[in-house]
Amino acid sequence: QKSKSPIWFSSTILLNLAADALHNFTDGIAIGASFAASTGVHADDTILSLIASRGALTTISVALHEIPHEIGDFSILVLGGFSKNQAIMAQFG
Repeated sequence: QKSKSPIWFSSTILLNLAADALHNFTDGIAIGASFAASTGVHADDTILSLIASRGALTTISVALHEIPHEIGDFSILVLGGFSKNQAIMAQFG
């Protein structure tokens, strides 16, 4: 029988966590760059112009693509031996 204790130094687990961190970092760069590129597009600096900017569209797009991505990462960690709580903490902690 397989034990359910996590294999912390498994190459799959380490690669998944490292790739997820890099992926989240590049998502942040994309969001920041799109907001920076949006400045000056709208003459007024109201909240509505900010919501209508390229930055807001990028933020929404990143948030929507992160949902299935994080679910997939969570399942990889659980299959790798993490408990559900450990997998959540490894993802977001």
